Amino acid sequence: MPEVDYTRDELSDMLSIYILIDDAIKGSKQIKSKGETYLPKPNSTDTSAENTARYDAYLERAMWTNFVRRTLVGLNGQVFMREPIFTVPDEMQPLVDSVDGEVSLKQQVKQTNSDVLAFGRCGLLTDYPVVDGNPTRLQIKLGEVRPVINQYKPWQVINWDRKNRGSMTILSLVVIVEQNLKATDGFYKEYQDQWRVLDLDENDEYRVRIYTKQPVKVDNGRADIYEFSEKPDEEFRPTDSDGNRWNIIPFTFVGSENNGPDIDFPPMYDIAVLNLGHFRNSADYEESSFIVGQPTPVFSGLTESWMERFFTNNKVYLGSRASISLPEGGRAELLQPDPNTMPYEAMKLKEAQIIALGGKLIQPTAIERTATEANIEKSAENSILASTAGNVGSAYQQHLVWGAKFQGAPTDDIEFVLPTEFDLAMMSPEERRQLTDEVLAGLITRDEARNALRKSGIATLPNDDAFLDIDTKKKEEEERAMSNELKLASQQTVDDADNESTDGA
Repeated sequence: MPEVDYTRDELSDMLSIYILIDDAIKGSKQIKSKGETYLPKPNSTDTSAENTARYDAYLERAMWTNFVRRTLVGLNGQVFMREPIFTVPDEMQPLVDSVDGEVSLKQQVKQTNSDVLAFGRCGLLTDYPVVDGNPTRLQIKLGEVRPVINQYKPWQVINWDRKNRGSMTILSLVVIVEQNLKATDGFYKEYQDQWRVLDLDENDEYRVRIYTKQPVKVDNGRADIYEFSEKPDEEFRPTDSDGNRWNIIPFTFVGSENNGPDIDFPPMYDIAVLNLGHFRNSADYEESSFIVGQPTPVFSGLTESWMERFFTNNKVYLGSRASISLPEGGRAELLQPDPNTMPYEAMKLKEAQIIALGGKLIQPTAIERTATEANIEKSAENSILASTAGNVGSAYQQHLVWGAKFQGAPTDDIEFVLPTEFDLAMMSPEERRQLTDEVLAGLITRDEARNALRKSGIATLPNDDAFLDIDTKKKEEEERAMSNELKLASQQTVDDADNESTDGA
């Protein structure tokens, strides 16, 4: 039987890292549900019920402060402080409104950029529905039949391969694990795994095959062995809008370093590891605080007869409304050991390390940095943001072009760019004046100048709309100026005529 579910070794090696980052992002409930995976039992050899109960309390008191999610949201938010710059044909507006049938293009791009920042990798596939015959123009216009762009987590793309075609290296195989609806009664839905195999066939043309595992051995009415069939459950051979077969797989990896198939290291991994260490220190700190944080009354100098006489049932009532009788020389005090500050200090150290890694934590205002230190931190952070944003923007521009080819829309003016400059004011007034001077001198075009303004967040409208608006207003101003000049000239003619008439009289 074909090994459709074979997972590449390099992905298998990364799965534990992906799981840690994903669990960290999901937060406290997910982390604590893994129990000893993330918080080892202090005395693992003691299997008694008492020790198990103590561990449960130890785990419950531990605090998970989600530095990973906070960092990720902060970094992703910086990228989308400005709107993406993109241009698509009018026919592709339904794709922009609902890129995969559920979310808009902008929403999916945000999720993709977040996944690349977190895991260093995700996958994008441009797909087109299988329809009988050619779709009508009305169906395409209404978005009933249109391309979609599907996004996949890094662990869903389990296998891939490449081949050389001339001087280029292209993908020749991609295997994706998906969830497919198996059955439903209208309320409960049952899903099963399916494997989507994208490859180039013997004619070097794109095809799609769908596999699911089928039961091959049944014991007592229940299947216990599942295998793939020799033939796929379904097979498609997509074509473009002209009916031509594709000679490439419309799939791309998106990485934190580049968009090649090789796995990039996850940017959030180091912060996730520190976050986990912080969680373990928190468990020890909270345990110590619980044990030594409760003062214990201590009485000395008491005799057994004194206790029987004054302490009813050996009970002592404490507080301002109760009194305690002590014999001569007897003492009463509260025993409260010094707290164990070592776990707390370890927690603070890890918080500082997370900040050094670019964590978006609220820092005390008392911490001061030199301008050089601040620039070094910003450069390190922006290098990650700029790399991921550039890779995501490049991938989506390619997929919009593929979507246009599926749909038969023009591809020449398609553009998609994510901001890669993250300061609020990237251009000083002097730089803007210099930009204007360069346009007037003919060194750069108006389009180039506006592109620079848009990247800096100063201009927001697409160039064509802005220039149309500017040129329209300029034309209106010129027409008003000309009209005013004509009125003045006409009035001057009337005044001159009146003056001549008065002089003649």
